[in-house]
Amino acid sequence: PAPGNVGALGRSGVPDRDGGTPGVQPFIAGTPFNVTVRLTDATFNPIPAGSPITMRFYSSDPYAVLPADTVLNSDGEDVFSVTLASATALGGGSSVWVVPLANGNVMSSTSSVLLVDPGTPARLLALPYGVQPDKGSPSGYTGTPVATAAGHGYPLRVFVVDSLNNPVLCSEYPVAPPAPDCIEPSVQLGVTDPYAPAVVNFSVTGGSRTVDVQFYSNTVINPVGGPWSVTISTTDGSNLSPASVSGVTVNPDAPYQFQVLVPTETSRGGATALLGKTTFSATSE
Repeated sequence: PAPGNVGALGRSGVPDRDGGTPGVQPFIAGTPFNVTVRLTDATFNPIPAGSPITMRFYSSDPYAVLPADTVLNSDGEDVFSVTLASATALGGGSSVWVVPLANGNVMSSTSSVLLVDPGTPARLLALPYGVQPDKGSPSGYTGTPVATAAGHGYPLRVFVVDSLNNPVLCSEYPVAPPAPDCIEPSVQLGVTDPYAPAVVNFSVTGGSRTVDVQFYSNTVINPVGGPWSVTISTTDGSNLSPASVSGVTVNPDAPYQFQVLVPTETSRGGATALLGKTTFSATSE
């Protein structure tokens, strides 16, 4: 605190997660830290609360874990735990602010900007076509997956993320102090569509990779199953939880050819190796 220092809003120092380590340490997504709330006069001199003042906390991080509405201590100062979920160090940082409830004589107050890094790589995240990353959110993305057509490429973006779905990219967090360090795991991909072509194992180079998946079987007209799912897991022993995408809708593609079925044959959409049939030849009855 710097009582009377109006230009610095009554503060001194620089936000630092770890005051005992040389240099300024960014805050870590998912790691709690303490904030102190003090009641002051117009020039930031501390004063007792007097009558009860109830406070409500807000944050620019939509997934932050904030204190519940609380009555400030009578001495005018209290300490609270806050956990930020979204990694924002490279995007301008995050902030926390406090608003008094039902007390128009006290102004709200906003913290300094807090730079937040992702945590240690913990899992894979797969984003289907049509959605965007959403750092710190439970799902890791925002938007609605877009349906595809049989036989067409379906781009799937794969990320290495921390436990709160913040990407840990090598371009932003290379293997060097300070942490976190990115990793580039080798992964395998599985598809529940029984006729989908296999995807060769690949590396998540740089901490993110886009791969094209093809679905051969539609899930709309006389489907053989579905909607389809995709799973991605490591093959190199990396300690990352697997990712999955479910509920992929596949429409039939544009008209292309006729199919001739004889007695005892049935249509099998997507089975290109069998010419879309249950068998190559008919069996006499």
